[in-house]
Amino acid sequence: AIQTAFLVGVLYIIMGLFQLGFVTIFLSHAVVSGFTTGAAVIIGMSQVKYIFGYDVENDKAIHKLLQNIFKNIDQFNYKTF
Repeated sequence: AIQTAFLVGVLYIIMGLFQLGFVTIFLSHAVVSGFTTGAAVIIGMSQVKYIFGYDVENDKAIHKLLQNIFKNIDQFNYKTF
């Protein structure tokens, strides 16, 4: 998640410095929105263990990650929430 956030930030900064904003004209709104949303979901899902207060087994597939979250929901610590 840290690498994804860093990569997205660096990409946006480089595009801003070189004034490459016009490139997004050639990309559809759905592509730009999907890229940004995908990065946000990856970063958000990596922070779930800190929100719920227990260790969540990490996985690359989102449905398996959600399954791992709810599998150990009995370990939820309300004090960290």
